[in-house]
Amino acid sequence: MAVLTNKIVNAKNKANGKGEIQIEHLLGEAQLDGKCDMFAKVTIGPGCSIGYHEHHGESETYYILEGQGLYSD
Repeated sequence: MAVLTNKIVNAKNKANGKGEIQIEHLLGEAQLDGKCDMFAKVTIGPGCSIGYHEHHGESETYYILEGQGLYSD
């Protein structure tokens, strides 16, 4: 059974992005069992962004709850 962690982190200029984003970690390392690096709700406000970065040996999935954005793959 997965246990929610609800650890919230505010990150400024994430990966050289603009402004501040909020990362609410929903599952912890023990629950992910090495199958995924992070499972979180990420809130990116208007005018803010996560900068370009790469993932090697893992993927990144987004499920947009509200609003719109640009994504470079």
